[in-house]
Amino acid sequence: MEEGDWYELQNFKITFASGQTRVTRNRYQINLSNYSFIFKIQPLSYCNYYRFQPFNNIHRGLSHPKFSIDLYGALVGVGEIEEDEMENHIIQFSLINIESVILTFK
Repeated sequence: MEEGDWYELQNFKITFASGQTRVTRNRYQINLSNYSFIFKIQPLSYCNYYRFQPFNNIHRGLSHPKFSIDLYGALVGVGEIEEDEMENHIIQFSLINIESVILTFK
């Protein structure tokens, strides 16, 4: 699957979204099974579905930490790849926006 492409799903279930981290604010999630089918289709519309957040909202902690957001900025710093106690790979990076606000992420 490619980001930005459109797909048709068949034979799937919609369930209540649970877990520590969710990729959307939606209360429900799609669960696929061995009987599910995914077909690439032509776009039905040309809207973008980005959820850009102002840097200041992130800096002030106004964005919910459990939901994914989209950021737009220039990459101004990248750290070394680290490994935490759970063997997850972590990398620190910094972005700067058009107003010269820099945010550092890990």
